[in-house]
Amino acid sequence: MAPVMPHRDSRQRAEQAFRLRSLGYTWRAVADHLGYRSAGAAQTAVNRHLERTPPESPEAARRSVTERLQITSAILAERLFQAREDGDDDRLVAVSRELRNTTTELAKINGLNVPVAQQVDLTVSTSATEVIDRMERELLAIAAERQPQFAISEVIEGEVIQ
Repeated sequence: MAPVMPHRDSRQRAEQAFRLRSLGYTWRAVADHLGYRSAGAAQTAVNRHLERTPPESPEAARRSVTERLQITSAILAERLFQAREDGDDDRLVAVSRELRNTTTELAKINGLNVPVAQQVDLTVSTSATEVIDRMERELLAIAAERQPQFAISEVIEGEVIQ
């Protein structure tokens, strides 16, 4: 079937379909919103769009996300100052929390919170059996110290006859 619109418009529509799908629209909703004949046609257009578009490199994606987060941080900082000037503590707390989350994401994307590997050298000098035996001796010694010592005069000796 011949295209019903110029290539440029068709490609722009496919890109819009991709964006709508990325936002969580169903294929049916994408098709209805952009005028595709069916959900399958919208899906085919998006697949062709993806084939034409080379994937973004990880470095380019990182830079893009970093820039977006920096812009978000700047906007949040302005709102934070405004909330402080207005004396709006509730808004100040909410904006502070969001600014902290944005800063945390910025640190993650730029590798600033990568765990540092630690080396621990351990030398085992006794076996598990030796440790258990030693602990048993120590517990018995503690138990012997804690048992009440009765004086001989307090002991009553007797016999039960039935």
